[in-house]
Amino acid sequence: MSSGVLGAGFERERERMVDEQIARRGITDARVLQAMRRVPRHRFVEEPLRDRAYGDHPLPIGEQQTISQPYIVALMTSLLALHGTEKVLEVGTGSGYQTAVLAELARRVCSIERLAPPEAPASRHHFSSSSPRAGAWCCRSATPRGKS
Repeated sequence: MSSGVLGAGFERERERMVDEQIARRGITDARVLQAMRRVPRHRFVEEPLRDRAYGDHPLPIGEQQTISQPYIVALMTSLLALHGTEKVLEVGTGSGYQTAVLAELARRVCSIERLAPPEAPASRHHFSSSSPRAGAWCCRSATPRGKS
């Protein structure tokens, strides 16, 4: 792994996630696999759940929402067949993990969310620190959490 990969201490878990949960199930797009290796999933979940961040399951992120199972994120992303020149609109930012993965692959990602982001973990900091293309994402929501 290059020193540019974020999330020191979780590199092995991220590699294992990609190899065992994603590539083994047939996701072959090298760009998607690399994006999944680069984005620090543990930074998009609450601290008490970080040790489970790379497991083969969704995790709660609050407000009755979940961060999707890694394979599902990779599958949805691979089906887009992005080449790096696209502008992507994501509706429903959630934790921001899918947005960060997309930001690795598209020229611009605009993601909107009806709920205001909580203090942590899905802060703007995670987007800006997870991708060299981070300046390409737009932010979200004007509705405070719990209001609609």
